[in-house]
Amino acid sequence: MNLFFESFHVWRDAVAVLIISGISLSFAGVWLALKKEVFLPLVITSFSSLGVVAAFFLCEFLGRSFSPYIFSLIFAVGVSFYLANSKYGGINGQIVLYLISSSMILIAGSFIRADIHDVSSVLFGSTVLAEPADIISVSIASIILFAVFATFYRNFLFVTTDPQSAKAFGINSYLFNTLLYAVLAIIISVTNKAAGSFPVLGLTILPAFTGLNFGRKMVAVFIVAGISAAFSSFAGYFISFRFDLPAGASIIAVATIIYCASVIRKML
Repeated sequence: MNLFFESFHVWRDAVAVLIISGISLSFAGVWLALKKEVFLPLVITSFSSLGVVAAFFLCEFLGRSFSPYIFSLIFAVGVSFYLANSKYGGINGQIVLYLISSSMILIAGSFIRADIHDVSSVLFGSTVLAEPADIISVSIASIILFAVFATFYRNFLFVTTDPQSAKAFGINSYLFNTLLYAVLAIIISVTNKAAGSFPVLGLTILPAFTGLNFGRKMVAVFIVAGISAAFSSFAGYFISFRFDLPAGASIIAVATIIYCASVIRKML
């Protein structure tokens, strides 16, 4: 325990990134859970990774340098715009897109001669080796997320929980679905680079379900989800540090335990 806190300068950036990411992702995850679109983060993450591979692929064949982070953001936001159209969305469409992007990553990746460590670090991030720059980027993405939802909260609530009433009130469902997915794509793409794909997926889904199980009102749901994500991030990182375990897996393990407790509490 003492060694952990004595090493504060080593893990402070990583834990800060994880906590900020977790709170933001869990907030977005609540909206996705309400829309029953929990598979969506996996698709966006996959396309975000495809953007990274595309940047390295083009660099390999054109001899020019392309930013994998910008490509990651473009691909993630691009697929979110596509999925916002309900005609092509849904679980079936998302599965097809996930399979297509995954196969393209494997095929294009086989042509890349760059250092595999460089590619992997961009693709999957590093939960342990976060930097101050990552705190800034994740914080900016989080501010954008909360600012958009604070501005259009009522519209998002109608579109998410009662799309028929949204039409009656003259709310453009396609517009706000697109905005919802686009903002989610931004936060996933940025946190993916900073925290790693596995923690990002887990912190998007598990705390959101925990909040829905514990909270009865929307405010309570968001608060519980955020606390669950923040606690899972810190406790999971502490466990990984203390017992030399993978940080991402430890974080998701803690989030899973909290979620299971919420399920048991709901059943009682």
